[in-house]
Amino acid sequence: MKNANVYIAGHYRNGELLTNSKVIACYWKNNTKIDLATIDSSAQSIYVCGSDVYAAGFCWKDPKRNECCACYWKNGIKTDLSTDKSYANSVFVSGSDTYVVGYYKKGNIDIACYWKNGIRIDLEQIDSVANSIYIVGPDIYITGTLLNGHSDTACYWKNGERISFSTHPSYAKSIFVEGKDVYASGFYCNGIKNIACYWKNGIRVDMPENSSYGESIFVSGSDVYLAGYYDNGDTSTYNIACYWKNGVKTDLTTEESIATSIYIEGSDVYITGVLFYGYAGKTVCYWKNGVRTDVASNIGGYSKSIFVTD
Repeated sequence: MKNANVYIAGHYRNGELLTNSKVIACYWKNNTKIDLATIDSSAQSIYVCGSDVYAAGFCWKDPKRNECCACYWKNGIKTDLSTDKSYANSVFVSGSDTYVVGYYKKGNIDIACYWKNGIRIDLEQIDSVANSIYIVGPDIYITGTLLNGHSDTACYWKNGERISFSTHPSYAKSIFVEGKDVYASGFYCNGIKNIACYWKNGIRVDMPENSSYGESIFVSGSDVYLAGYYDNGDTSTYNIACYWKNGVKTDLTTEESIATSIYIEGSDVYITGVLFYGYAGKTVCYWKNGVRTDVASNIGGYSKSIFVTD
């Protein structure tokens, strides 16, 4: 693919010390950073529609970062979604409608929800979170987790109706719809370790690795791509960023790292993630077909989502 534009959402620190630095929501377009706020904040998801760039996340209400409020940005203009303690995790645009999913605090529990053009629709009235959204025609698919301690259960909602997966504890992070098939990525605990997996129409497919996590899923034709990371058992590196294509793992690096989001454009595989070198040494990067491009280094940066256009 020629002249691709690569967008990555996340945040960085604007100072070297915890005591005098802020976490600033931003996105990078082709390695150029665009700040979304001047207060403590984070961008969790990015979506590009034509010339419009949407990012969803949250801003902290106080300098101590005790409470934050869900929001989204369109071309850098922020729209607050709630005055309650809340988080926005994913954004999707369909026609003239903007959808943002997340959760808000109600008493002592979290309530999974989504906002359509700023209007909140609750998905549950029990402890739950919503993490990712995908829209096909009139149908709204959202994945998340019902929270119940050691019995947390991954699930998804189609037009507000919940479908729970049988495995627990389990956690769903990302959703993708291809034709009539619904895919959700995540991980579950087998009683000993966490196992990266995805569910296709509710049927779990495990990734055969050591302790591992499936962060993001993308389906292209008959190929299923799952990005995440695994514990390689080496205490000097710990986690290694990787992706699985149809269950076959490809390591993206030998350094301590995680992969957080994947996007397929044509025959090209784009994955964003973070390399770890201590507090301020985090390097935001992406891989295109396994070749790494460093986006930002030594600013305490973190990438959460990737989107690619031509």
